[in-house]
Amino acid sequence: AALALSASSLDFGSVRLGATSAPLEVVLRNSGSGTLMVSGYQVSGPFAVQARSCPAAPFVLAAGSACTLALVYAPQSQGTATGVFEVQSDAASSAAGVALSGLAEPAPVVSSGGCSVAQELSPLDPTLWILSLAAGVIVWRRRRGVFARCRQ
Repeated sequence: AALALSASSLDFGSVRLGATSAPLEVVLRNSGSGTLMVSGYQVSGPFAVQARSCPAAPFVLAAGSACTLALVYAPQSQGTATGVFEVQSDAASSAAGVALSGLAEPAPVVSSGGCSVAQELSPLDPTLWILSLAAGVIVWRRRRGVFARCRQ
């Protein structure tokens, strides 16, 4: 039995904090003439394994057959992240691995969408005071108009 992986490294590129990357696939292939016993696999860092066509470990791969796993990147902190995906099997080499990397970008800054002349949200924001005053004048004028019609 001989285990061959379709990639020696995967780069997930840039992913925003709080998001998960698109899955990248790794094919496990038994390139030998005997059956291959896959006893498990593990991944380090902010990466995770998702099943595709491979069954849950442990499982057997017949000679010449293959199955697919997917890996995703879910960054936990800003900056570059690295990890390793390893497959344990009874192949000639005890473990086969894939180097993993990704870059976490900061989460987007979400604003209220309003306009202001102040740099930050504060009670001294003149736009807030102007809008509040305008709303008060409109309510006062409407009430005054309703009461004037009722007296007639």
